[in-house]
Amino acid sequence: MISSSRPLETGTLIRDRYKVESVLGSGGSSIVYLVRDLARTEETLTEDNYFALKELLTTSKQEQFHFAFEGRVLKRLQHPALPRVYEVYGAKKQQASFLVLEYIAGCNLEILRRQQVNQRFALAEVMKFMQPIIEATTYLHHQRPPIIHRDIKPANIIIKTQEQRAVLIDFGIAKEYEADATTIAMRHCTPGYGSPEQYGNLSTDERTDIYALGATFYSLLTGIVPVDAFQRATTIVSKRIDPLKPAHELVAEIPLHISQAIERAMEIGTEQRFAKVEDFWAALQKAPEQEQKNQSRQNAPDVTQTARKTGQRRQLRTRLIVLVAAMLLFGTTLGASLIHNTLQHPQPTHTSSIPRSQQTRLPLPGATAAERYPHISTAYKGTLSNLATQTRGSMSLTNIQQQQQRLSGHFSGLNRTGDFTGVLDASNHILLTIPGSAQQPPLFFEGIVRSDGNLVGDYCNQDQAGQCLGNYGVWSLAPA
Repeated sequence: MISSSRPLETGTLIRDRYKVESVLGSGGSSIVYLVRDLARTEETLTEDNYFALKELLTTSKQEQFHFAFEGRVLKRLQHPALPRVYEVYGAKKQQASFLVLEYIAGCNLEILRRQQVNQRFALAEVMKFMQPIIEATTYLHHQRPPIIHRDIKPANIIIKTQEQRAVLIDFGIAKEYEADATTIAMRHCTPGYGSPEQYGNLSTDERTDIYALGATFYSLLTGIVPVDAFQRATTIVSKRIDPLKPAHELVAEIPLHISQAIERAMEIGTEQRFAKVEDFWAALQKAPEQEQKNQSRQNAPDVTQTARKTGQRRQLRTRLIVLVAAMLLFGTTLGASLIHNTLQHPQPTHTSSIPRSQQTRLPLPGATAAERYPHISTAYKGTLSNLATQTRGSMSLTNIQQQQQRLSGHFSGLNRTGDFTGVLDASNHILLTIPGSAQQPPLFFEGIVRSDGNLVGDYCNQDQAGQCLGNYGVWSLAPA
């Protein structure tokens, strides 16, 4: 049992060695003290005598695991932009777990940012502050296995008072990357800086940190915390526009190549982001002359490149559908709140890589006879959520007939019933259409067949040109 008498008073002795001098900060499950090590000589009280002692305040097994992991990770790392851990103490009787860390005298970048004119820094300052963080993140990613921080943000970057050098702190939700591993907890990110994959039962990797680095640059340069990733995903799915405004449109002094690098780092789809932190840093440092040369090359139309980007947009929309559907299925308060804010308080928007001119649904590519199509059940039941009206209802597909990629059956939902036709491909994508009537427009359903057999996707009403008119939302079905 951990004593409820927290924070500890000045002068309290911990483990008969560390004397509490003051409280440096506290969070939901931990508190950090400035302590003096009495085991060291007291003849000269220098900075070497002082440490930061981080104490865990909860008995939660999961919190204790993350806390111990943070200690183990930091203790074996050696980098000037990462805090050193000297001791790791596990819980003992009535004493809590705690870490003894290097004491870093300074202020975090979030506080410093808010103290600036217009709450933002000049580009030269941001590049100076962030270079050590880029180097530290690269160092983490080059470990074997790679270490993913998963909570990079201005508040977790301390600027040392004397050296004016940045240090990356708070590894409480870091992880060693393993292929196919998942991030389950909603708390594993900070809104505005957390990537979309951190909101659901989706895998995180090095590109998760790249998203957060891009968001950190965005905030420091514009003075505005980026639109939350889930709100972005919801808006892109429902309205086909990205509410995240490019940095150079908010601050004219930001060079275009900087804005474009940040935008790519913060792509919703992981495949569209930079693959490595080094690539992101190189793009930020690109010379203006090189930028002009690249721009002149880009002015020439490239039919192949256009077709490739169209395919990428379709793949991205499918991933966004899965993300939003997963959030709604988890039924989290945060997810509901973000959807409400997206629909009731829309942000200034710009056309993203999914512009309105591309809203027309594209047919699935023709399948060859050699392809094997996923086999689906004869009936499904589940729910659909209307993002426009913020309502939820039941949906079912019955009497399903499948002939290779072609589907047909009976639909029920949205206060209407009728037959449907559809297709699916070897990549598990599925498209369904419910014909319209004199009173109701056609319905279009798009989604994927998941590995567990469930169907998830989005839907909307369509006009004759295939454009979404409204009544949009997401759906999820399980075999009946």
